[in-house]
Amino acid sequence: MSDKNQLDQITIANGGIDRRTLIRGATGALLAVTAFGPAACARNSGSGATQVRKLDFQIRWLKTVAFGGWWAGIENGYFTEEGIDLNVIAGGPNLDVQQVVAGGGVPIGEGITDRIIRGKIEQDLQFRIIGCLYQKTPAVFMSLGQNNWTKPADLVGKRIGTTPEGVPLIEALLANAGLPRKDWKFVQSGFDPSPLVQGEIDFFQGFRTDQGVALELQDMEMNYITYEQFGFDPYDAPIFVLEETLQKERDLLVRFMRATIKGWEWVVANPAKAAELTVDKYGTDELQLEQQKLESEFQVDDVTSSDTDENGLFYTREKRWQDMIDFLADAGSLPKSIPATDIFTPEIQAEAMDGASSLLEV
Repeated sequence: MSDKNQLDQITIANGGIDRRTLIRGATGALLAVTAFGPAACARNSGSGATQVRKLDFQIRWLKTVAFGGWWAGIENGYFTEEGIDLNVIAGGPNLDVQQVVAGGGVPIGEGITDRIIRGKIEQDLQFRIIGCLYQKTPAVFMSLGQNNWTKPADLVGKRIGTTPEGVPLIEALLANAGLPRKDWKFVQSGFDPSPLVQGEIDFFQGFRTDQGVALELQDMEMNYITYEQFGFDPYDAPIFVLEETLQKERDLLVRFMRATIKGWEWVVANPAKAAELTVDKYGTDELQLEQQKLESEFQVDDVTSSDTDENGLFYTREKRWQDMIDFLADAGSLPKSIPATDIFTPEIQAEAMDGASSLLEV
């Protein structure tokens, strides 16, 4: 069964028996085996055998080149070198990664920045972010070029395709721009931007590097309204864990981060090869190589910055985290602000880099 078909079977219950209860009740002690996995003997190093542990990693979307660094890390043996047998679990529009991690379904997730912050403040979920892939978010509001909608005010009164979890952020963006926060129509959407082409929605909230590229390859002229136009400059694709995992599995997290950084350094140096690897071996069905190559090339600018040039990929700064949290609180999207250090830690990424600015010679 392809990842796409599997998504039809995934639902999240918000009331009654929620996913946390289902995960714990249905699988019980099995999670201790599958999430971190049983140790197995691997290569000999010196006098003894190295232990390889299976590690489950939940991504928020389908298996595309947007996660190419993890494919490269597996393919090139970076995770094996760190004693990790990485199992990347596909997500999708109906999967809440934050809830899966909170419920103990997986130890490490790739989530959505504002939802992790919101879970920490509103539900006291003990999340800690240990690094972020995107220095600049590729998330945008896209529309057909013929409409000439290019500024935040153009969203007012329009039909916007997004997920239910995306609603609070849209309201916060509008409020911060001095626009009516609820003067727009929510239309639930998933991965496919075809409702935009068919005229069922006016805007689609998605990735410029993904759905935007796919539409442009169909010779469609597109316009994009970025989060920066609203005064919001978030890190994106955060890697996060529970506080308990951070305390008990610190060495494992450092090794995971080190292999992850190596994988993404390889992608930055080899974007076309990363696309080929995704389409040929690791990606979901029906991926188009041309689109994946363009997405891989475009995302290089999003994952790199002057900060990462100096401190390595996945590096983040406390001040920018604080600005993000304060933005959401000031816009009324959060009941309060919290210190940035309550939600993120730079230590895992720093330990993985060990003072270097890069880990591969590519």
